[in-house]
Amino acid sequence: MAPMNLTKIMTLFAALFMTASPALAQSVKLGKAPQGQMWLYILIALFMTGLIVAGSFLWSKRGHHD
Repeated sequence: MAPMNLTKIMTLFAALFMTASPALAQSVKLGKAPQGQMWLYILIALFMTGLIVAGSFLWSKRGHHD
């Protein structure tokens, strides 16, 4: 049942990033952080999320020959 647990973890990560991104954008508007640097962090977070989701999908495909 590892893929199911992995899916739940990925969903949790996705929810965390979706809730964190507006907060990061808000802090950019308030001028608490350099704008370019903050958007770089957001892009990196989205890129890592994509890698994690793709990796978990490929991992769930591996070893399950229906």
